[in-house]
Amino acid sequence: MLSGPRVALVSAVLLFSGAACGQTTDPVRPIRPGSSSASDTREDPSPVVDAFEWPGEHDGHSVSFASVDDALSFLRRHMEMRIALPDWLPPGIHLERGVSVYIDTEGGERSAQLDLIFGQQRHLIVQYGVSQLDGCAPEHSLAVRVSGQPARLRVSPAPWSELIWPATLAHPEGVYGLTGSFRRRTILAIAETMPPVTARVVPEVSC
Repeated sequence: MLSGPRVALVSAVLLFSGAACGQTTDPVRPIRPGSSSASDTREDPSPVVDAFEWPGEHDGHSVSFASVDDALSFLRRHMEMRIALPDWLPPGIHLERGVSVYIDTEGGERSAQLDLIFGQQRHLIVQYGVSQLDGCAPEHSLAVRVSGQPARLRVSPAPWSELIWPATLAHPEGVYGLTGSFRRRTILAIAETMPPVTARVVPEVSC
């Protein structure tokens, strides 16, 4: 569902890098106990004053928050699914800094994209609610699994990867999605540390 500002970013990377698949692993760090981690923020009750309602005039736009925790707190109040970060994050992501979230409502379902930046303008985009592969047809992706559920993966050699789940070729929309500057093995490992999907069940089909 990478719409709005994310389309330009993802499409530019894909045009530059082509469609080959990388195999080596990028460095990924487990979040340390006691830090501002995904586990800490999953149940963070800290109040954040909303400047607007959702759905509303900000649908289809990016909204800035003072910190990642503030963004996650907003999404938890406005979405029914479990909102969390992966338990593994690439080094250099600072959760206390400002962050951009693209929000939208599609067919009555709320969706959001949290854009985390680390290193030299590298990105980790986390999709919630309705996750889709960007741009090209879903058949230009691979069938993989995340936490035992079917998923679709598209990779290019920048490295750049897009992953949505649970999803199949016949049902190319997931609940969670990860996109960013990672090789295949790394983005799959990060996805395994996301919360399990317990709501939408995607039937297993042959693709």
